[in-house]
Amino acid sequence: MKLANLKIDSARLEHGDWVGDIPGLGDIRLRVRGLGNDDYRRRQSELSAALPRHLRKEPAEQDKILNTLIVETLLEGWEKVEADDGKPLAFTRENVLAILSDPDMRAFSDGVIWAAGAVSERRKSDLDDDAGN
Repeated sequence: MKLANLKIDSARLEHGDWVGDIPGLGDIRLRVRGLGNDDYRRRQSELSAALPRHLRKEPAEQDKILNTLIVETLLEGWEKVEADDGKPLAFTRENVLAILSDPDMRAFSDGVIWAAGAVSERRKSDLDDDAGN
């Protein structure tokens, strides 16, 4: 295998991209930065260091950290997200936090992480092939 085939698109990882066909999210499209972008890693380190050691393994605390990382460093927009009344739901920090804070909406959080992982793994060679190069 050529090493060039292993290159990721680091610009997309840092600046984000639109992702569709997200398992469990129907026709929702998310604009996300890649999992592990510089801000994500920096903020994750800060949040973990600020948490007392005995709380670091608590699922509730881990969820708080993950939700903060999603809001501050990953999710940048969405399409086709609707409120329960069927009307489009505006992409706002408040709406994102409301969804993430609902334990029954874990599928949304999982979808954001999946999409961010997909962006971080996109290979330059795949993107070049898609563009017809």
